[in-house]
Amino acid sequence: MFENIEKAEEGINRMGFKYDEVVKRPALGVVSGRIKVYDENNKLVKTHEVPHNEVTEQFYILLARLCRAPDEPEGGLTFMAVGSGDPSWDITNPPAPTGTETELVAEIARKPISSITFVDIDGTPSITPTRWIDVLTTFGPGEGTGSIMEIGTFGGDTEINPGAYDELVSVIHQPLKIKGASETFTIELRFQFGA
Repeated sequence: MFENIEKAEEGINRMGFKYDEVVKRPALGVVSGRIKVYDENNKLVKTHEVPHNEVTEQFYILLARLCRAPDEPEGGLTFMAVGSGDPSWDITNPPAPTGTETELVAEIARKPISSITFVDIDGTPSITPTRWIDVLTTFGPGEGTGSIMEIGTFGGDTEINPGAYDELVSVIHQPLKIKGASETFTIELRFQFGA
């Protein structure tokens, strides 16, 4: 067991992070994001900014697994899901995530991540690896329709259908957004690794 912890520490340090800082005070997460809403004619009709997310404990476990053996989990970030949240939540000010979540409260749709792109500090796509990635997923007409108050990013061995292998690595609770049956939501999240 300690050997695996040491390997995770070495891997995190090789990536330019300090293991103690990553474990004690995370500097990881979604630093910005938005939902672009398109109508049935694929015309952009509005953009919603999303609040800062909470990176979950499962994220750090996945990071350690990838450092130890990149081929052992099936992937890094693999799926994005939307959910309606808890019916008791204030629709204008839901509670902040805690980081201990292992699933969305009320998942309504899950899709494979469409693209992951390295970007620089200004958001310009980069052909070389950086500390920032843009993660994009599109929920088309008839997908994820209804009330949306939570967004989750999954990784590792997660499958398309919710189940025992889910690895929820980040979660956002947001004020209520309604997705119409004919609308398309494109969710763009920027992850930052390190302060």
